Amino acid sequence: MVVSEKPVRILVVDADEATRWFLRLILSKGHYEVFAVSDAEEALSRAAEYPPRLVVLDLSLAIQGGQQFWKKLRSLSPAPAPVLVVSDLPPHEAKAALTELDADDYLAKPFRASAALERVRALLHPALDSRWSGPAIDIGDLRIDRLGRCAFRDGRQIDLTPTEFNLLTYLAQNADHATSSKKILQAVWGPEYGDTQTLRVHVANLRKKIEPDPAAPRYILTEPGLGYCLASANLKGGKGDRP
Repeated sequence: MVVSEKPVRILVVDADEATRWFLRLILSKGHYEVFAVSDAEEALSRAAEYPPRLVVLDLSLAIQGGQQFWKKLRSLSPAPAPVLVVSDLPPHEAKAALTELDADDYLAKPFRASAALERVRALLHPALDSRWSGPAIDIGDLRIDRLGRCAFRDGRQIDLTPTEFNLLTYLAQNADHATSSKKILQAVWGPEYGDTQTLRVHVANLRKKIEPDPAAPRYILTEPGLGYCLASANLKGGKGDRP
């Protein structure tokens, strides 16, 4: 007899009914078991009864509930559950609160279904290396601040569009592993997207911003017949070094 694996349980805590409905819909389609509640008291009650593997939490509710609510919510999981904070505040305004709350990742409202699923999957299944599961990714002199949604090379901020930031983050999460164009497109643009020309254009633009010589890239390498790879060894400082 084959025993099916239980779906991963996610707790959504958001006062906005439309956001709860949208997250319940897209996460359920991603084969997660979703409980959605509207306030801190109900969140603690549901988490005690059904401990979640991950919490999606509105920033305003987190602030209103205070640190005791925040700590209690995380402690109700068998292992401290990662927390994805969602907010309609701009990242630079939300960052101080996110740092204080020790959030694992941040998603600005309004958001696309593909973006929410990509963040959830990254938190539940850190890509290839547990170092990439925290709020920042450091590879040599490249730092990606996932909460602030900004990136730096050698301490200088890189001017990235939202899509370029998502693309660079995905490549960094899979550093030193060739990733197919199809997987990159699905992760960054959505599961139904398949326009490889769009990906080539964005990779070219990203190379112009981070490569010493975009015509002879050393960091974002093309893997013929497959896709792309971020080569950590070529970034100053080597793989996984911290500034």
